[in-house]
Amino acid sequence: ARILHDVCACMLNKDAPKILSNYGFDSDHLSNAWKRMKSLEDILLSAISKSRNVDEATIREVLNFGSISAEHAERTGLIDFNPPINPLSDFLFAAKNEDNYKKADFKWGGCIKEFGFDATEAVTLVSYNKALIWRKRRAALKKKMEWVKHSMYEAIASVPPLDVALRLVGMTSPYFNLEKEYFLTAYPNRLGNEKIAVLHVNGLINESRGRPIINAIRKIKGDNNVKCVVLRIDSPGGSSITSEEILMELQNLQAPIICSMGNVAASGGYYVASNCYRIFAMPTTITGSIGAFGVRIDLSDFANRYGVNVEHVVTAPLASSQSIFQPLTDKIDESVTREIDSCYDWFKTIV
Repeated sequence: ARILHDVCACMLNKDAPKILSNYGFDSDHLSNAWKRMKSLEDILLSAISKSRNVDEATIREVLNFGSISAEHAERTGLIDFNPPINPLSDFLFAAKNEDNYKKADFKWGGCIKEFGFDATEAVTLVSYNKALIWRKRRAALKKKMEWVKHSMYEAIASVPPLDVALRLVGMTSPYFNLEKEYFLTAYPNRLGNEKIAVLHVNGLINESRGRPIINAIRKIKGDNNVKCVVLRIDSPGGSSITSEEILMELQNLQAPIICSMGNVAASGGYYVASNCYRIFAMPTTITGSIGAFGVRIDLSDFANRYGVNVEHVVTAPLASSQSIFQPLTDKIDESVTREIDSCYDWFKTIV
């Protein structure tokens, strides 16, 4: 028994539906896939070449050779150092005094200084975590107490002539007992209530994932303190209806929207970004794929083989076109294709 599916696409080079309609790569699909991989490879090799100061030809030779040992990686410049053993004990030994440092540095080929290692003892991860928690609590308490003092000075400054006395000792509003740079870093919202909202669109765009995004947009719309929205997209697209809903909600925002694309922002992922004031992408971001397609499940053969009889009573020729037990006919194909083409034309208009 077979479960069939019919794929209608508006673009011959739209790769996503070919996964469902083709047994393997056709020439266009293979060409598109190869070009994407080649582009990513070129970007990767260029980045490694610049960061490691190794010419691309050498890196490409390594790429074509396959896996290499750490020793060979050091020779080619891909890594800085290939220690013969775990260096921790020697580094701890070296940090204790000058004589130890000279002995350990000689053993390690004069490279210990490059690591900037000055710890003299090791702690377990559990102990380190406890110390980190205590440090955070102490910092939080210190911050709380300094703000209590700041609030006290703020109250004093509101009472003449005490405000003059504060100015005479160098405590001016709004900083008072805090350094200006520290105040602006630690309390960025104290000078005003302006906000930048970050909105994430991750994964496949469908109704279940789209609803929280739409609710978040409406919440942003109701907050007058939001002055800018960063739309972070890492999505291959999905439902055209949900993508349209998200875009319409974004269009209702008064604040400017800046789009930041992650690994992929394609198809519906690009569609929701089309209204943004500026769009930024990484060199390796996969984007575009401006097109539309639809998949129609056909269980008629499956039902017939198991003796399931399904009959449709319709009042119009295409009334049963969305039934999973209705085989694809020329008229249904024409209707579905028309819908897909209309969606594609609207996509191009929006972009």
